[in-house]
Amino acid sequence: MKNFRNRNGNFTLKLDMFKAYDRVEWRFLEKVLLKIGFDIGWVGRVMLFVSSLGVGPKVMVKNSICGVRVSNRAPMLSHLLYADDSIIFARTRSEEAREIKRILTVYERASGQTISFDKTTICFSKSVGAAKRTELAAFFGVRFVEYQDRYLSLPTVIGRSKRGVTEIIREKLEKKLQGWRGSLLSRAGRDVLIKAVAQSIPTYSISVFKIPSSFCDDIRCLSYRVIAGKYFPNSSFIESSLGSNPSYTWRSIWKAKSVVLQGARWRIGDRHKVKIWTDPWILNTQKGRVLSAKPEGCNLEWVSDLMAEGGCMWDANKVRNFFLPFEVEHILKIKLSSRNVEDIWFWEMEKDGF
Repeated sequence: MKNFRNRNGNFTLKLDMFKAYDRVEWRFLEKVLLKIGFDIGWVGRVMLFVSSLGVGPKVMVKNSICGVRVSNRAPMLSHLLYADDSIIFARTRSEEAREIKRILTVYERASGQTISFDKTTICFSKSVGAAKRTELAAFFGVRFVEYQDRYLSLPTVIGRSKRGVTEIIREKLEKKLQGWRGSLLSRAGRDVLIKAVAQSIPTYSISVFKIPSSFCDDIRCLSYRVIAGKYFPNSSFIESSLGSNPSYTWRSIWKAKSVVLQGARWRIGDRHKVKIWTDPWILNTQKGRVLSAKPEGCNLEWVSDLMAEGGCMWDANKVRNFFLPFEVEHILKIKLSSRNVEDIWFWEMEKDGF
């Protein structure tokens, strides 16, 4: 809207309804459908449905109101109507403003619904002067805004930063999750929390916008934290067990653990989490584990025990004393970091580790 330019100028009116779903006059909706020409049998079935569930009717905008075009070849757009989320587009001519107000007044009387003008907003194209903006905002009794920030819970204006899209999704997720006391949920409740909330809320936004990959990672991380908090709070997925009375979701995920283990390896960092004799940490071998048996009386347990003093180099003599020649070769090829980084799991089958 802010970039539309013509001689008269344009405005958008975003309507806010008072309790839209509680004030529907179903006889009004029925007469409208019959007037449009729908079959009486079909109308009867629709009325049976909406009168039991509640559906808000839409504002009817007459052809005498001109809308806007996004380009010369695009069709004229006079309104966007979805349930109680409605936007009307028009030129800033006084006769069009009066016609819109007349239609809204007739609609309120006929339908039983009420428009909240205190929450309804209006915005204008750049070509509309300050005096005209003030005049029309006062005429409708609504609040002036620079732009309509959201429609159907999605941002209408997106700049270079895509944070606006992700912040809306994040707000919804936090609001839902705060309302659910996750620690008090049953097993089935936790499944619903993951499936119906953390994963389904972003679906609509993702179908409209290209969501940054970093935010997708946040969603996956959220789902992971919920599952980890229930089934392996003090360990990793690799070290987790099926547990007693697991949910179907967890059984399905855990079933894939054997496949993950075929390519999962430890990337050596500070060497304090990796066990020498049982963990897969030797690269470019079939299973990643040492084949050498642990000698009797050997007190070496962690990979850090194989380090020279200072922890930045392998103790080559110690490695050669306890492992087979081909294992020695692979171990000494593992580069050690001088920084204090944690040991992490990675996927050996891909170059990037994921």
